[in-house]
Amino acid sequence: MTIQLPTEIWWRILDYLPSNKVKQLGRVNRAFLEKARQSRYQSLVIYEYDKKTKRRLKKIRSSSLGHYVRSLTLCVQAWPASDLIRWDGQTGDSLSVVDRVRSLFDSHYLPRKTVALKKKRLDRRIELIFEAMTAFEHIQEYELIWEEYDQDCPEEFIPEVKFASSLMTIFLSMLVISPLRGTLTKLSLQIPTHIALDCLAAADFPFLEDLKVFLWKSQCSRAKDWDILTGYLGSENLAKFISGLSSTLQTLSISRLDPSINLDRDFGRVFDLLCRTNFPFLRSFDFCTRSRYLRKGTPSLDRFVRQISHSVRSLKLSHLAYDTSSSSPLHHLDHRSWISNVLSVQGLQTRAFSSLTSLRIKDGSLSAHLADLSALLTSVAHQLVSFFLEDNLLTLKEVETVVCSLSHSSSPLRYLGIEPRDLAPDTFDLLVCAFPGLRELSLSFERFTSSDDDVIPMTEEDVRCMFPNLCLDLGFFCFGLMNTAGATADGIICLRLRSAVSLEIELCLMR
Repeated sequence: MTIQLPTEIWWRILDYLPSNKVKQLGRVNRAFLEKARQSRYQSLVIYEYDKKTKRRLKKIRSSSLGHYVRSLTLCVQAWPASDLIRWDGQTGDSLSVVDRVRSLFDSHYLPRKTVALKKKRLDRRIELIFEAMTAFEHIQEYELIWEEYDQDCPEEFIPEVKFASSLMTIFLSMLVISPLRGTLTKLSLQIPTHIALDCLAAADFPFLEDLKVFLWKSQCSRAKDWDILTGYLGSENLAKFISGLSSTLQTLSISRLDPSINLDRDFGRVFDLLCRTNFPFLRSFDFCTRSRYLRKGTPSLDRFVRQISHSVRSLKLSHLAYDTSSSSPLHHLDHRSWISNVLSVQGLQTRAFSSLTSLRIKDGSLSAHLADLSALLTSVAHQLVSFFLEDNLLTLKEVETVVCSLSHSSSPLRYLGIEPRDLAPDTFDLLVCAFPGLRELSLSFERFTSSDDDVIPMTEEDVRCMFPNLCLDLGFFCFGLMNTAGATADGIICLRLRSAVSLEIELCLMR
């Protein structure tokens, strides 16, 4: 008799096996066959729209394996990496010798033929995706990804970008009318900002709980002064789409990775519209921007965060910089960032974030305005389980300010990430006294320093005694890498993550 092990054990085994080995597990017993099929087919990624993909989809349908598919990911390449043969057997939309001969007798033949070839490619891809969307009735997660290469688009591939844009728009429209909208609980859209969102404005997803939207800067929209002249045309449609999900939405993540989208003008409109809608079940909010400047924010974002503050449990605010040079306006610490504005407004509210348990902030200028953050941390210290402050190198005094704000007689804090400029034994003493129950600690720093004149080595056992719940991978701390207090270290000590209970230390700047 075959022993039927619990499902959790099968999943554990599959986690440690490469994907090409999963198929072989079906030979063990029926339980392994079931779990192997789940692991193999639950996530379906379509990267190439070729005959191989078409055969794969046909095999899944004909073998009655479609009910295993829970996640569908579609990737749209803005332009090909090279003139490789496409799935329809042609090299791009190249024309044959016969076509070129015919063009000698008909001046309009080549344009008509080119359009026909593109339409044929488009129709075949639409047919392929439509079959996938209608055949798999149990898909709960859907991801649509726009992919571009870092280098500039070659001139000869400009038509390809336009073709990919058309394909992306069609995929968005198909999502709205396909049976998927009735089963989806998680949706992730990575969209270039030149793609219209008209089809999403009135979309209905009755069970959607998790929405992630990434707005990219595409080669197609790199015109001069594009942001000044037109702005982001999808603001209102995006806001209407999100508002329509208010009755079910639990997780909302918005990333503005196109700096031409003005935070005050374009996203001011988005959050102004969102403020008119109640989100009773929203538990997690993540907003990320990317640009050279931090100063200008939008009052409507402050109002929206205040509106959801009583229900949200996880909050993440991030600013990603293009230029990290010291001359960049981003690093002028006297410039108040939009994140500081959000935090200061919430800090003035009574019982703001009464449900907050996780807070992650990434803002290169926040260390100059710690008072805004400290007020908020003090108000939630009794309930905060996780706190990460990134991209801010703190002095020992600033570390003390943060720790003091987080300290509570019965602190529930288990996960902490900060960036002290100088890492010394005093830092560990400070943390262990304030957070004896800490399970994960992430530290990024510039220099190893010692608080004493004599250099004192710090071993693994020293840290184990301080943090008994931490699981360490490497067995040696050494502050003997520097000659005097404040000197720069000559090497890197990294304690790698080994489990959920872990310590991670990173030397972030080498000199």
